[in-house]
Amino acid sequence: MNAKKLNYFKQLLLEKRREAIRDEGIWLALNAEHLGKMVKTGGTDRITNLAEVGSDTLLLEENSYFDERNSKYLQHLDAALARIEEGSYGYCLECGNKIPLQRLEAVPHTRYCLACKRQGENSESSLSPLKKENESWWPNAAFAMN
Repeated sequence: MNAKKLNYFKQLLLEKRREAIRDEGIWLALNAEHLGKMVKTGGTDRITNLAEVGSDTLLLEENSYFDERNSKYLQHLDAALARIEEGSYGYCLECGNKIPLQRLEAVPHTRYCLACKRQGENSESSLSPLKKENESWWPNAAFAMN
C-alpha cells in the first residue's frame, strides 16, 4: 500500500477513535445524573420501588457493557494504528495475504481478510447461546470488532 493510502487509513482510524471517545463521553454524561441519584440515595428508600431498582440495574449493566465494548473497539483501533506504524497494516494476521481495500474501507481496524474472518466465525459456532445472545444485541454496527 502506498504512503498516500496509508495516511488516508491512519486519518480514518484516528477519526473513528475520536468518535468512539466522544460517544463514550456522551453516554456517560447522559447517565451521570441518574447514576448520581442512585449513589446519593444509597438504595435504602428505593428498594420499595422494584421498577426503579430494575431500571437502575439495567442501566448499570448497559453502562458496563458499553464500556467493555468501547474499550475493545478502541484497542482494535489502536492496534490498527500500530500496524500502520510498523508496516503490517492491510495484511491478514492469519494468512498474511493483502486485505482488499474495499474491506479496509468497510472495517478499517480489521485484522483479517474476509475468508479468514469467516473461518474464525465458523470455529466460534460452539459459543454458548447466552454468549451469542449478549454479543448480538448491541445495535451499533460500527462496533464490529473485526
